[in-house]
Amino acid sequence: MFLPCWEVDRVLFIKIMLRNTRRSVKDYLVYMVTLALCSAMFYAFLSITSRYYRPDIGAEFNIAVLSDGMKLAIGMITLLILFLVRYVNQFMLLRRQKEFGIQTVMGMELKTMAWLFFGETFLMGMAAVAAGIFLGAALSQFITAMLVNTYGKSYELTMTFFPDTVMLTLVFFAVFFAVIGIFQVREIQKLKVIDLLYADRKNEGSFRKSRWYKITCFLYLAACVWMVSTGGRKIIYYYDARYPLPVRIMFWGNALVPALILLGSVLWLLLKRKISSGLFGFLLAGSLSAAVFASLVPSMNMKYYLNMGRGTDNNYMMFMLMDIIFAVSILFFFISSFLIFVKERFISVRYRGENLFFFGQILSKLKTSYKTMTLTCLTLMFAVGLFVAVPFLSGWATGYLKVRVPYDIQMYSNYPRTQTREELETAILSADYSFVEDLLLEEGISDFDICTFYTSFPEKGDFEKRIKYEFPVTAISLSDYNHITGMLGIAPLELEEGTFAVQWAERAEESAVKEFMQEHQTLKTDAGTLTLSEKGILLAGVGEYIYNSYVDALYVVPDSVFSRLTPCSVNRFIKTENPIPYDAAKRIEKEFLKRYSEDGEGLRCGIRLSTLETNEVLWTTFILRAGMTYAAVVLFIICFTVLSLQQLSEAGAYTIRFSLLYKLGVERKKRSRLIVRQIGIWFGLPVLSAVLGALGFTFYLFHTYTAEINAYIGFETLLGQTGVILAVLVVLLFCYFISTWLLFKRIVENAVGRDC
Repeated sequence: MFLPCWEVDRVLFIKIMLRNTRRSVKDYLVYMVTLALCSAMFYAFLSITSRYYRPDIGAEFNIAVLSDGMKLAIGMITLLILFLVRYVNQFMLLRRQKEFGIQTVMGMELKTMAWLFFGETFLMGMAAVAAGIFLGAALSQFITAMLVNTYGKSYELTMTFFPDTVMLTLVFFAVFFAVIGIFQVREIQKLKVIDLLYADRKNEGSFRKSRWYKITCFLYLAACVWMVSTGGRKIIYYYDARYPLPVRIMFWGNALVPALILLGSVLWLLLKRKISSGLFGFLLAGSLSAAVFASLVPSMNMKYYLNMGRGTDNNYMMFMLMDIIFAVSILFFFISSFLIFVKERFISVRYRGENLFFFGQILSKLKTSYKTMTLTCLTLMFAVGLFVAVPFLSGWATGYLKVRVPYDIQMYSNYPRTQTREELETAILSADYSFVEDLLLEEGISDFDICTFYTSFPEKGDFEKRIKYEFPVTAISLSDYNHITGMLGIAPLELEEGTFAVQWAERAEESAVKEFMQEHQTLKTDAGTLTLSEKGILLAGVGEYIYNSYVDALYVVPDSVFSRLTPCSVNRFIKTENPIPYDAAKRIEKEFLKRYSEDGEGLRCGIRLSTLETNEVLWTTFILRAGMTYAAVVLFIICFTVLSLQQLSEAGAYTIRFSLLYKLGVERKKRSRLIVRQIGIWFGLPVLSAVLGALGFTFYLFHTYTAEINAYIGFETLLGQTGVILAVLVVLLFCYFISTWLLFKRIVENAVGRDC
């Protein structure tokens, strides 16, 4: 008779645990590989926060600020692995429950088996983490290469271990395994013998008996009410019969399709009095159609200048996401119903080759595993979306940095807090930025170019224009404009007397520029009326702090005209020969803010140093890239592991069926082909659905932010990075698919061999 855990000899207990662990390694190989990959990424990304980490990135950069942010981001994302560890432990427990039930009948206490199981999973997990640390040491070199590349430096690969990161990785995962294992020990102790013996025969439950579809349909139909309301308002306020046919179809489609979904669902329920597969087919087609019409909004809005506003694009982006999520939620039930329909109606297809066996294999689980498949598909879609968003957001941030801080130091001011012209004039006269030059000299920086300049109101009355987004466009003199552009290596501008030009911010949309220039062919000033120059549209990258509040344009006027205008801001731009060191930049900023507070009364003065802005944007961008990449890869691994283990857990149940095929004379090659088809369905459906949904969202994103992509990233660069991301997905999918196929095939063929 087996003794309780606390009465078993410790040495014997350890021997049994080690023996069971060795026997279980092959069964749980996918789990261990997955855990090794997760711990490798954890170590690799966390290694850059080590106190021993000293990359050569130059004095103008400081990565100390990366540490806390990276630890927080990685720690939060790694919590996702809790789900993986929990799920796989449940899978391992399910595989062993029948064995536990038999051992319980023989006399072993559940507490003893629970602690043995905990010891086995803990040892396997820590062994995988140890292997992951070695893999992470190699992977960390690529993370470091990504980091120094972000800072524009070169890097040579070297193998390095960081003791504090190794210890943190081991402790982090050991705590994970201990917490989950202790809860699982308590769970095992509460199980009944009958549940242990028949655990492998349980399913999720039938879709028809679940509340899942009712809640999902109700929420989507409620969202359709919102879609109809929004589409109707857009027709009322923006529709014009003179629009081209595609625009009119877009307007009516976004209002009528959701309305037809609502009307059709209500009529179906009134006539049929139940929810059936036919209704799901109707809802699936309707949601996909609604998503297509919603995706047309940004491209039509931009192409035909509908002026519906960015808020409209965001609304329809949300509508498209809701349509896609709902379509995925009911997709697998619809596929199950469709396969049943094909099987029952098309006899020639059903009895062709091994199709009858194949239909049975797929339908036996597809009808009851809809929740797992749906959640896996949505998670994969989210992961693909994260991956696609990485180059978009990081490229936007990095490109915007080049536009925002083209000079090493930018000192600027604006006037909205001044109440009278006299107060503004006094404030401008008292603004003195010359002390910054002394600070540069004290820091040993003597080689620099300085331009101090004013911007002015074209007319004195412009001072009174204080409505947000309707602030006046201000003006700069031609000589000052040529000075600040010359600091950037841009050829000087020439203007004839009586003419003016308009400098535009790079973020300005092409449609807004065209509309503004059509309405402003002349410019009224206190010095007379000016005419737009033939080359009056300027797109030099002079930073964003030169423009007035909520304005993307700046007039450039001759010096003779500018001298008669009313100044509204005083600015000083400095371009140094070499980048300003980080510590020096912090001291300069501190001294400036002592004299001029951006939150003070009167003239609001501010300073922007390229070194500080670059550091902030680069470390934020790197944390964003690293965090989103890490999260996406972890989600991919979790989803592929779930799909893989789901198939491997069924391999034991399918051995009898494949043995029957063998006895019926089905060749090994055909059996192998059936396994490939079966695993292909389970991997292919969620992955293909997720990729199509994510690509639809990406298409919408590209059309919505076309101006920003052109200005800060470039479509070729973004498409190239997106292609690399999809390649990573394909490689991971291929590895998990091949591994699952080989393990599944081995389990089945071993069972067939025993029956022989």
